[in-house]
Amino acid sequence: MRKKKKERQKGGRKKKKERKKERKKERKKERKKERKKKETIGCVMTSQPNLHLLQMLEECMSLAQQGQPRPDG
Repeated sequence: MRKKKKERQKGGRKKKKERKKERKKERKKERKKERKKKETIGCVMTSQPNLHLLQMLEECMSLAQQGQPRPDG
């Protein structure tokens, strides 16, 4: 039996079909990221960056219970 020649990678132009497949994969990844973002928006309590927003909200709620307007107007 004859040995197979090693397939060398061609650095030329990609076929239209391959480019289309890659673009499709990229779009799919993007959509997945967007979906994940939408899901995480709801949980303000657990995410650290939104901690200051939560504190501000609590402050506003306590002021509202006392009947005072918010400090920012």
